[in-house]
Amino acid sequence: MTDKNIPENKIDSDYFYCGRCNKQLRYSDDSKFCVNCGVPFVFDVHGKILVDDNNHAYIKPDFENSPYDSTNPSTSPNSINPSTMFIPVPQDMYYGQPKWKKRRTWNLLAGIFLPLITYISIIIVSVIVLIPFLLIYGFDFFLTQSSWFEFFISAFSVFFFLVPLFWIQRYYPGKLTIKQRMIELGLDFKKYSRKELFREILLGIFLGFFGVIVVLGLQCFAGILVKFFFGIDMDVLSSSDDFSQFSALVPENLWQLLLFVATMVFFVGMPEEVMFRGFVQRSFETKMKKPSALILTAVYFAIYHIYIYILNPPLFIYLSIAYLGLSIYLGLIRNWRGDIIASSIMHMVYNSTQMIVIYLILVNI
Repeated sequence: MTDKNIPENKIDSDYFYCGRCNKQLRYSDDSKFCVNCGVPFVFDVHGKILVDDNNHAYIKPDFENSPYDSTNPSTSPNSINPSTMFIPVPQDMYYGQPKWKKRRTWNLLAGIFLPLITYISIIIVSVIVLIPFLLIYGFDFFLTQSSWFEFFISAFSVFFFLVPLFWIQRYYPGKLTIKQRMIELGLDFKKYSRKELFREILLGIFLGFFGVIVVLGLQCFAGILVKFFFGIDMDVLSSSDDFSQFSALVPENLWQLLLFVATMVFFVGMPEEVMFRGFVQRSFETKMKKPSALILTAVYFAIYHIYIYILNPPLFIYLSIAYLGLSIYLGLIRNWRGDIIASSIMHMVYNSTQMIVIYLILVNI
């Protein structure tokens, strides 16, 4: 006979709430503690999290000294007093963090320096990889095969996904699974049903094509500004040495185009969204309001892409308007949808479409 003081496991949906901080969490067998405040949850003998009638998880009032081991759900609770084991925690109570680890928090400095360190690491790794090719084939070979090298180096952008994925473990008192880390960075696929996820992907694709139109409009506007302030026509600007670097990075044939599109989809679009919208923007939001965090992230994103043209003011201004607009657009999508799934799809579609259009123009199709 079940003790009436022991509440039944009331989980009947995908979500429950932390009994201390009230954070909405997704139920899974891997959820041993709250990823927000670090409190361990209480499990039944089958390893299921126990919740009250309002779907709030029960926690131990003294989870440092409790005889019940929440990391071992198979432990029988029969010898433990139910009144001290299963206790609903009022939202205004606070029992403190575990002493075994001091929890860090998302912060502004990490949002600033982690992308910078990651980018420097990508450059270093790229140089190390390229040195053998330069020694064997010489610099001329590098120039004639620049598209292949660009494809190869672009693949290292996956670091923008991997680095924050492992970095955020510092913010939580217990070990997060890869799935939990992805959720914290905004890639919570399981909050959608299959039908909802399909609609989210379609939305991202639509927003991607619409984003291309938006950026084209911004580029036209930027061209007018450059003409007004610098007296330079776009024909002159596009023939400059700096601008001509873009053509050197464009695929030379259809096979290279397919490889570049695959790179933009799997190694550039989503990793950049994880870093800038999933990590940087969230880090900035800890010290400022969402609109300010969005704008600052947009500026950071734009500078990351066009800083090499800063000595060419007309070109720098022309590109900065487009990249600022693109980043603000991506940030708005992230804030609207509450995650970075749609913005990642949009980023992939935008990059791929841009590459295809430039390729078609340059090969005169």
